[in-house]
Amino acid sequence: MKFTWRLALCALLISISFPPMAMAQGLIQGISGLMEFNYSFFTSKTKDAGGVTTKTETGTYNPRLTLNIDTKIFPNLRLHAGGIAEMIKTDFETGRVDTKSTLTRIRPYLDLTLETPLYTAGVGYIMRQERTKTEDSPSVTLVNEEYNAILGWRPEGLPVFDLRLRRTKNFDEDRVLRDDREDSIQLISKYTYRGLQVNYYGTYRHNMDDLNDLDVKLFTHNGRVAYGGSFLNRRVTVNTTYDIFHQEMRTVSEGTGFITQQVFPFTGLSKIDDTLLLLRSLLIQTRLSWMAIRLQALELTSSQTFPW
Repeated sequence: MKFTWRLALCALLISISFPPMAMAQGLIQGISGLMEFNYSFFTSKTKDAGGVTTKTETGTYNPRLTLNIDTKIFPNLRLHAGGIAEMIKTDFETGRVDTKSTLTRIRPYLDLTLETPLYTAGVGYIMRQERTKTEDSPSVTLVNEEYNAILGWRPEGLPVFDLRLRRTKNFDEDRVLRDDREDSIQLISKYTYRGLQVNYYGTYRHNMDDLNDLDVKLFTHNGRVAYGGSFLNRRVTVNTTYDIFHQEMRTVSEGTGFITQQVFPFTGLSKIDDTLLLLRSLLIQTRLSWMAIRLQALELTSSQTFPW
């Protein structure tokens, strides 16, 4: 339950920190929230062949808090923040065995975006935390954090650029089950001039697994140039394209982990033979032989005489 109050406190701090300026300008778009309480109960009885009756009861309690803040700090600067917090408490009892477990989830997020006709810039953060506690067992807390940033540039008559940065971290509270992170950079560029089109798509990924001592870098470049046009009063038409793809993987340190890499087929082997024709011929000959044997058997049966 303390996670629910923690999320509510974070939302209150955000609403206090940013909106005073926006409130003075009357630019608050909306603050909404929802508090839910769900409870379910299930019971059943079963009797085996020996006449022994087993009773099973399951009770689940699930409070859930959702908060959303959407406000414009300035005409071109938007803040979108909030979060979800919930707890699922389960009591399972069958026979003389009673098991109690608690699952707590919390997911705060923050997104700040500045957008104009010429460029777009933004930063964001999202965190997912899940804590599982079973009676007589130590609790396990898994955390997933994601930081991201975007930068877009759209000048008129010049190439358009779209840059995205992201860092993802996955770990548990004690960093004994998993501890890995990934940094990625994505660049997309497009340029069009009359019949000429130039596209570029590049990515960089850096995966670091501290538990397995594995460090891998992946570079990908994908480009395309296309041109189409007509000449001599549209009597001559020209269309051409050129594609290039390059991918490189670097393993900085080797550990106990493994790398998955897609392999694209570029060649193959084939063979032409008459195996199917021979098999078909063999089946036809077998069928004809069986029919001949059947006809001979019918002739022998019809030639026999039976005394009356």
